[in-house]
This record gives sequence, structure tokens and C-alpha cells, in this order.
Amino acid sequence: TFILPKDNAKDISDLPQKVRDDLTLIPVSSMDEVLKIALHKPTV
Repeated sequence: TFILPKDNAKDISDLPQKVRDDLTLIPVSSMDEVLKIALHKPTV
């Protein structure tokens, strides 16, 4: 999983397809979003 600034999401297409297939890319617009994603407890 890779969290990136929403403004950089337009550049995702520049990444090799293999990288895009192997990563979950999550564009965010605020630090609050980053923290919610990073500190989320997975369901067991």
C-alpha cells in the first residue's frame, strides 16, 4: 500500500504497469486521511 498526495495521482499512469498491479495506491488530500488509513485496525 502506498499513500500519495492527491495532486500526484495524475502521475500514476507514468508508473510501470507491474508496479501499479503490485501496489495499492491511495491518493489523499489531507493528513487526517493519511492517519485514518495508516492507523486503521484490520478486521480479523
